[in-house]
Amino acid sequence: MVKSMVNNRIKAFSLMEAAVCMLIVGVFTAMCANAFTKRHVTYQEADGHGRYECYINGGVLAQRYVENNSPRSITSNSCVFRPPRYAKYFLINAIGGGSASGAGTFESLFYSSFSDPITITPGAAGGGDTVLTVDGSELRRVPGGGGQIVVTNSSATTVTDCTIQQLPVDGVTYTCGSSLSCSQSGTNIIVNYCHSNGTGGMESTTLPLEYVRTNRMGTLPGGKITYKDLSGYTERGFSATDAVSQIKTCTGADCYPVKYQMTLTFETTQNQDSQMEAYLEALDVHDGIAAVNPGALNKAGGVVILW
Repeated sequence: MVKSMVNNRIKAFSLMEAAVCMLIVGVFTAMCANAFTKRHVTYQEADGHGRYECYINGGVLAQRYVENNSPRSITSNSCVFRPPRYAKYFLINAIGGGSASGAGTFESLFYSSFSDPITITPGAAGGGDTVLTVDGSELRRVPGGGGQIVVTNSSATTVTDCTIQQLPVDGVTYTCGSSLSCSQSGTNIIVNYCHSNGTGGMESTTLPLEYVRTNRMGTLPGGKITYKDLSGYTERGFSATDAVSQIKTCTGADCYPVKYQMTLTFETTQNQDSQMEAYLEALDVHDGIAAVNPGALNKAGGVVILW
């Protein structure tokens, strides 16, 4: 019996030996934790930048990915952009189809994250709209057609027409026996409106043209902007920017008097140069979508997405 117990004691691990083994295993496991828990990061994911193009070349839909300066074309009946999961942002640049009179409209959209596939339909030559959809819902429609209307310059001499409308205050539209008017004078807009009812209620105010442009209510087709009287808000301590926001959203007692509205028309021109062409030139892109000059006169539109 004694001999058997001695043999068993010799073949077994001591408590100290077991503790040392467990310590070694624990250290090894801790050192390898990252390798066990994190997915493998490829070279492509580490780089994290690329470009997607969708355009029409010779009447045929074309799309390609360009990553690490390596283009990969995809043959398909439709353009579908599938966002890389490793991308940190997306910049979508789209242009509508150009018509005989002007280039398509160019727009850029920034997204900090995007996971759903985007289906793209480039605007047809002749002025078709370029359309982007996600899950069947329209994400963006970029106009083609007559070309993007642009103000020829930002100087004060570009205003060609100004109309003014008296607005009701507490349900009453003031009349003061004089004609309302607005007109340009140098770098300013001179506004004559009814400040109160009755003869002598006419008031004249001078607004810098740049102030009117910056604090406009909206933009209308044909190079026009709308502007509303902000004095009822600025006299109460609102900034011009806050006044514009308040006028657009206020209801009932939260609204202060707005006595007139102006519509200003600027000298404009049809933009006949594709802004997408200039954008791609700045990116130093000369093949693929750049070779077909999307959105130019009588050219189909297209989309470039960067990440």
